[in-house]
Amino acid sequence: VKGQPRMRTVKGLVSTSTWYFTPCAVNAHFVERFHAARRERTLGLNRPEGELWFAVHLRWGDIGDGDPNEMADDKSRWANKAANLGSLVQNALKVLDLLREHSKRKLVVHFFSEIDADGVKSFTDAIPNTVLHVDTPVTETLDLWSQCEVSLGRSTSGFFALAAHLSLKGIVLDVNGIPLMQSHTHPLVAVQDSFSEEDFRKVAAPRPAPGSSRPATAQRRVGS
Repeated sequence: VKGQPRMRTVKGLVSTSTWYFTPCAVNAHFVERFHAARRERTLGLNRPEGELWFAVHLRWGDIGDGDPNEMADDKSRWANKAANLGSLVQNALKVLDLLREHSKRKLVVHFFSEIDADGVKSFTDAIPNTVLHVDTPVTETLDLWSQCEVSLGRSTSGFFALAAHLSLKGIVLDVNGIPLMQSHTHPLVAVQDSFSEEDFRKVAAPRPAPGSSRPATAQRRVGS
């Protein structure tokens, strides 16, 4: 329909995805203004220079029910907006191993959700020292998440799609999402049961910005 968001059929379902407009609406100018406001608000921590932050998101409060390790798309009408916790554990561990190849900085995992801490114990047991944000106000959540250089979650959740693009640059791992548009500053790595290590290494590698004459090392997305 003219004037309406583009529709796409995925797995038999018609969907409008925030991936269609997010890279355009949350552009570099918007993000720069967001970070200027964030520094003035000082609601949360500023990422230390020697740390690399990794955001993991489990949408739960409005759609979750039962054990997040048993979450599946057929659980409820909106279950496709929540990831399976076991899948998040498996893929987060894999991401951490790959990040260690690219960076000597201290890796810090920030887990964002509306679930109680006991509900994600399998995650915190597998990845000790995870920083849990289960009752953090929205503005503070976005201020923290915008400093993460890697995000893991589902683009079917509009909150994830927005927050993952608020960093100046980063890598987005999308669990069974519906990607309609790729972003140069926030390349997508598709996750089914797992994801391609080759794809991750490719987007993590240094590369020049479009039309830039600067050396590739100046454009590294994650690194030392």
